[in-house]
Amino acid sequence: MKSIARVSIKLHFPEIDSSTTQMSSRILGPGYWEQGHGYGYDWPKVDGAAMPLLLQINWSEVASSVTQAQREATLLPLPESGITQIYLHPADRMAGCDLKNPCIQRGWRIVHWDAPDLEKCIKHPQDPGVIHPLFPATHSTAIKFSAVNCNGNITDAIEGLNVDDFEESVFEEMLCNMQDVSFSQIAGFPFFFQEDPRKKRIENIERASGGEEHRLLIQLGSDSPFNWSEEGQAHWFIRPSDLQNKDFSKTSYTCESA
Repeated sequence: MKSIARVSIKLHFPEIDSSTTQMSSRILGPGYWEQGHGYGYDWPKVDGAAMPLLLQINWSEVASSVTQAQREATLLPLPESGITQIYLHPADRMAGCDLKNPCIQRGWRIVHWDAPDLEKCIKHPQDPGVIHPLFPATHSTAIKFSAVNCNGNITDAIEGLNVDDFEESVFEEMLCNMQDVSFSQIAGFPFFFQEDPRKKRIENIERASGGEEHRLLIQLGSDSPFNWSEEGQAHWFIRPSDLQNKDFSKTSYTCESA
């Protein structure tokens, strides 16, 4: 079995501290927003109410936490600056995910700020207040980053071997026990409890992205502070060319249970 060298950037969730600002990488809490940018869109399930902030990544914090060589080994053109945010439906059993149309941003939204400026930052238009039990984050926290060497997706590692379904399941279990791959991360190889959603829904994703491969942008597991349904996890995938252009309009989002 040939190992594939790649680096992922692991997300760590310490307790939030007083130095955290609206520009910091964080889970929940007040995120970055600028005056004059419209928030919200036609979403009748919540009567136009704003979605809660799930995740905010300040890419300059990522860049300062890993080396340039490690960044290049993620095999994605990660931004060196700017802020990317993910917003989700506040009370949905599927956490805003549309498995049939993973690229359509209806129950979720991804927003990127290319040149955030603290002087332009305004009070965030959404205060999480009481978090709904169905929302997949339980509390606000800061995010720290570190580079992790990864040896390939468990499913990809056994793909192409001449084994039957039973042998394949044995290989998967063995590799799963050997690797901690279900952590929250940026880039690297995704881990799936079930099958790779990109394979199952390849037509929808390719139709929305022009046929280019979607690679893992962000994986959020059920490690604290997350509480995905049945201890599952979520994935956001993006084409490298779109990430290079900082175009998140064709990003795909899927979530799964364990």
